[in-house]
Amino acid sequence: DLIPDEEYTLTGILYNSTTGEIYKDPEGNTYTKSVKFTPDASNSVIANGTVSGSVTVRFEDVLVPYEEISIVVFESLYEEQNNVRIAFHEDISDADQTVIRRVPEIKTTATDSNSGTHIFVYEEYVSINDIVTYTNLNPGEEYYLTGVLYDAYTGEIYKDAEGKTYTVTETFVAVGENGEETITFKDVMVPLTKTSIVVFEELHEATTGALIVSHADLNDEEQTVRRPSCVTYATTLRGAKSFTNDEVVTVVDHVSYENLEAGQTYYAKASLFTSSGDAVISKGTEVIAVQEFVPDSDTGIVEVPIEFDPVT
Repeated sequence: DLIPDEEYTLTGILYNSTTGEIYKDPEGNTYTKSVKFTPDASNSVIANGTVSGSVTVRFEDVLVPYEEISIVVFESLYEEQNNVRIAFHEDISDADQTVIRRVPEIKTTATDSNSGTHIFVYEEYVSINDIVTYTNLNPGEEYYLTGVLYDAYTGEIYKDAEGKTYTVTETFVAVGENGEETITFKDVMVPLTKTSIVVFEELHEATTGALIVSHADLNDEEQTVRRPSCVTYATTLRGAKSFTNDEVVTVVDHVSYENLEAGQTYYAKASLFTSSGDAVISKGTEVIAVQEFVPDSDTGIVEVPIEFDPVT
């Protein structure tokens, strides 16, 4: 219901919907934008001597922190000739006037690329896949993830036996608000003794390099990949350390393990050898026993019974 060919000014101001006050960015800036326009038949609908239409007020380069925040636009319409406010729309609760910044988050799951679990395969060089799940990103915007390997025991950046550290950066475009990306650390040298490696991740905006969110928790089991260790102590079934040659003997190998993943299924494999290093043969075959087990915790003992005839 504006008068054709009259000049008007539409002024918008950004407000913080939580506080109800004018929005101030982290640097203390406020945002006000005015647009002058003259309604006519080209951009309006004429009815009963007045016109109706729409005008766009664009707020560009608004600095918004990476935290949960809601910004509401208040609008005022002025008659340009007399500088009189003739209409306004100021509703702090109006969803149509509100833009929400939701807090971006990331969660990560690190596994050995061969085993697919949090346990390294028994090889000196391994690869680690870190699946990063993100939420509340801007679809179509470019980001980059940077992962760094840490020693879970020292809290320091992981260094292998040659002093090498491991950092990987991957750039991606968010296909939606929520999604996932995988970072792979290839050919990581890991000692064959007890070791726990944690992956720390940072998510950055690609254009500015601004840090959006990080995930760095030395105690997060999902971010951790482990190298187990074990020691064994063998006795007879009766707990003795010797046996005679005229009976079937059961040797029990008591395997003390550390750094396993509770709830996973493992098996302990035991083989008998003589003190000279030769495999023990019974009834024409090597003496081998396998015991499957599911640990309740990362540390424990599993017993592997091995039955054989020392005479044959």
